[in-house]
Amino acid sequence: MNPTLGIIAFLIGASTTYFTMTALRLFFDEKLGYTRLHRIIGWVFVFFALNYGKDIILTFDGMYTSSVLEAVIVADGWSALAYMAVLFEITKPGWLTHRKMLISSAPFALTTAYYIINPSEELITFIIIALIFFGLFITIAGFNYGRTYMNYIHTHYSNIEEIDISWLRKIYIIATINLLLWLLTSFAGSFFVDCLYYIISVFLWHRVYVHCRHLKQVTAEEAEACNEIIEREYAFAGILEKVIEQEKLYLNPTLALDDLAKRLKTNRTYLSTYFSTVIGKSFYDYINEMRIYKESIPLMDTHPEYTLEYIAQQSGYNSISTFRRAFQKHKNMSPSEYRLLTADSTEPEAPSQDLRPTEQVHS
Repeated sequence: MNPTLGIIAFLIGASTTYFTMTALRLFFDEKLGYTRLHRIIGWVFVFFALNYGKDIILTFDGMYTSSVLEAVIVADGWSALAYMAVLFEITKPGWLTHRKMLISSAPFALTTAYYIINPSEELITFIIIALIFFGLFITIAGFNYGRTYMNYIHTHYSNIEEIDISWLRKIYIIATINLLLWLLTSFAGSFFVDCLYYIISVFLWHRVYVHCRHLKQVTAEEAEACNEIIEREYAFAGILEKVIEQEKLYLNPTLALDDLAKRLKTNRTYLSTYFSTVIGKSFYDYINEMRIYKESIPLMDTHPEYTLEYIAQQSGYNSISTFRRAFQKHKNMSPSEYRLLTADSTEPEAPSQDLRPTEQVHS
């Protein structure tokens, strides 16, 4: 076998193995928790295991011909449905149904059937162009769905660490690069481009798997919650701010708008409208601002020996990364930069032993 074909065969085998093993883990690993999203991604990975596995035929002697390549392109086109299924399910939870997938698959099935009956280079060109436009459509639609979804969770949740999908922006970039590589392999394949295509494909879907394995989605009913305001007056005006500050509700890392609405005996949509129209901030931004200015900064100013991880935990954050992002947003600098800026030249007074999370005991 040609050495270059041997390397490509290895990458095809490695890609197929990755998708197969990861699909099995999504289906059977109880530690992940078997969710609807896991099930969808699992079947998508099964599809890619089969789709990449078929490419091994191109490494056989005499099989790297124009007719075989055209058939591979037609089969590859179906992967656009896999991208759509995962992207729409992440950005619009509950969107994917058997009926929608059946309707979406109809054009692909008709095109494939027509190619089998009447194969031609013109049809292949048409398929590639159609796939480009279809890719643009699902990217734009997914981006809009994602923006709506992020606005919703910023409005209703104070901690979005496990429901945040802002990482999709990077996925869009990687997917675009992967699409360009696929186009290059379709029109003018080369050893380097083929290798890069398989490597980036696996990297792309592995990132999706990493982000989605513990992703908790907002239900479709919540995401499409009615925005109608039931009440006419903000009876809790002024009380809301006092309750949050005096009871330090902002230190609860799982505080949600529902919890606050129940505490004030009001409607959550009505409460959300109060935040946006009266306070001028989303619930998420308001709570994070309280955490930063009421807890994080005072702790950093009075206890420079505290680690940022400890300060984040004491301020109501589940992770240091969320704390850093919130701090950067509200102070226009990182926590580390703030410490350097406000550092006192004199030696700070050592706190009592039980308040020093970073203290080491020396014998």
